[in-house]
Amino acid sequence: MNQSDNRFYREPGIGDNQPPVDYNDPDILQARLEREYADMLARFAELELGAAKVPTKINTDSEARSVVDWVAQQCKTLITQAERAHTKEKAPYLAGGRTVDRFFNDRIKRLNNTIGPIQRRVQTYFDLKKAEIRRREDAERREAERRRQVALEEAQRLAAEAAAREQLGDGASFFCIADEGWQGGPPLTFTLGPEHQVVYTDRSIRLIYKEKEQVTNLLPSPDVVYQLVKYTPLTVTRPIAAKRHFLQSFMWARDPAARPVSWKSISPFPP
Repeated sequence: MNQSDNRFYREPGIGDNQPPVDYNDPDILQARLEREYADMLARFAELELGAAKVPTKINTDSEARSVVDWVAQQCKTLITQAERAHTKEKAPYLAGGRTVDRFFNDRIKRLNNTIGPIQRRVQTYFDLKKAEIRRREDAERREAERRRQVALEEAQRLAAEAAAREQLGDGASFFCIADEGWQGGPPLTFTLGPEHQVVYTDRSIRLIYKEKEQVTNLLPSPDVVYQLVKYTPLTVTRPIAAKRHFLQSFMWARDPAARPVSWKSISPFPP
């Protein structure tokens, strides 16, 4: 039986672009579709029953042609009619959905575009604040570490002083100086570069480079008077380009062998 006619499909007419009265009631919609497409539902049932009669194995050209005709002229035709009916019935709902989408989504999009830059400003503020907190915490950690190191060095110094007093008695005063300075003032410091210094005190000369320190102890004596220290940086080009540091240090030393007693200028061992 040829079912190639379009009796299950009606071309859209006036008013078909408006949502039907059953738009918001699924039960009413289901009942209307079953009523209006009762013939289509019956035809689906007929073809599904007819499928059970198709041989499980095709043995002849005649059987093959019959099956091909049945599928193309009856099944595919019904499927096409059902798809067209589905499109027609759904159109009002799709149109309404698009209207609802435009009504809300356009406003949502505009407001999101408006607040986007504002949110980025707030995020920038929080990022800067977080960076400042990290910077402050890092500075506090470095300061705490510096204080810990100073306390450790002070404890080591006090321990060394105590050991020196125990071993040397009164002679320990030459080495155990609570607050070292240079000729009545603060230590004399020359900065040779980043984390690179030479520090002169009345009791020692310290060469400091990063975390390393080399100390030359000086024995104070009434027979010795130190003169000013002169620092001269010099840039050389041969054999390779480099920066040199010259520190000139002199002292007056009493010459007890001379008669009468005299003083002579000498250069102490450089740091």
